[in-house]
Amino acid sequence: FSFLEGASHPGELVAQARRLGLAAIGVADRNTLAGVVRAHAEAKKQGLRLLIGCRLQFTDGCELIVYPRDRAAYGRLCQLLSRGKLRAEKGGCLLTFDDLLDFSEGQLLVLTLPHRFESAAALKVLDPLKRSRADGVWLAASLLYRGDDTRRLSRLYRIAATARVPLLATNDVLYHHPARRPLQDVLTCILEKTTIHAAGKRLQANAERHMKPGYEMARLFRDLPEAIEE
Repeated sequence: FSFLEGASHPGELVAQARRLGLAAIGVADRNTLAGVVRAHAEAKKQGLRLLIGCRLQFTDGCELIVYPRDRAAYGRLCQLLSRGKLRAEKGGCLLTFDDLLDFSEGQLLVLTLPHRFESAAALKVLDPLKRSRADGVWLAASLLYRGDDTRRLSRLYRIAATARVPLLATNDVLYHHPARRPLQDVLTCILEKTTIHAAGKRLQANAERHMKPGYEMARLFRDLPEAIEE
């Protein structure tokens, strides 16, 4: 749902989760909690458990998904976002990694890595997260379908083992249904101020960034069942 990035509304994501037979859904907008109210309303209607989170993007390029463990941690997450928004122009949010550490108590932290990453840099981020006051730290693993998923998952597994944090299977959803892929491409072009014909590799490589049922996620991560358990 994040502006010009996700191609589905919060309510659509929650309703699709119910159709797929999921018991819960985690919603994490980028540097905002803007979609929470509409997601909560639909989750209540659907009888689905909603996990409220936020995908934090830091000025150094690092990204984490944060889920507050309780009301006090939710308040700390709101304070963190307020700090970042006060620094930025309207609509922006400027956060540093140290800001997160100031408000880490009671948070569940999931480090997400881009398609290309350096193992040493990932370990350098995981170390202070483990020493923070967070209630839990994970390393996210998602399939990108770019021809190197097996090698990439093996690298993520080694990083998680070295850092002694669990590997967490994620779907990295941008839209609730594959039919939204064209809309997501258009939104990317608006964000990048370009056209479909000129966008090139700035567009997603495929239409796999949609929600999937639990049995499909288990099949995709059959070599890493512990990541599915997490």
